[in-house]
Amino acid sequence: MTAYNLTEETKSVAAAIITPKKEKHSLKTVDAKLTSRDVGNIIQIPLEFQFEKEGDYLIEFTLIGTKEKLLIPLRIATHEWPKFSRRDLEFLRATTAIPKAIRVNIECVKCRSAYLFEHSPLPEHELAPNTKPFPKSGTFECENCEHHLNLKDLQGQLLFALISAIKQQKGATK
Repeated sequence: MTAYNLTEETKSVAAAIITPKKEKHSLKTVDAKLTSRDVGNIIQIPLEFQFEKEGDYLIEFTLIGTKEKLLIPLRIATHEWPKFSRRDLEFLRATTAIPKAIRVNIECVKCRSAYLFEHSPLPEHELAPNTKPFPKSGTFECENCEHHLNLKDLQGQLLFALISAIKQQKGATK
């Protein structure tokens, strides 16, 4: 979230999720401090919430002590886990236009430790130096503070983007 026109006084911002059934779940309250007078001030609030059902949710940000609220619509949908066909894998091996693996840099929201994760649908692919495999369980425990990071959804989205790029390239080369 970006806040404009903050004063010297510290403000608190509360974040909540409103479910399709209009149930409100408080997530976190953070202090927003003036960091720059020239541009908006970025306020980072980790949205750690377990979405259990598809539907239309709202993310609500409230500036404590005011009537100011920001509501952001969020549609949650489930998808099948991306599956790569034998032809998809053959195409991926043969092309230089698409990366052979997905890679993402993740920062622990608790202690700010950074990790680089990598995954390839190609069984013969070796991890690049200084990368970690995505955990099979989908949850990674920070090595410094033991905070649990849920990576399964992100991994699925990145694999879906990779398979979409393969299908697009295959269509372009016909």
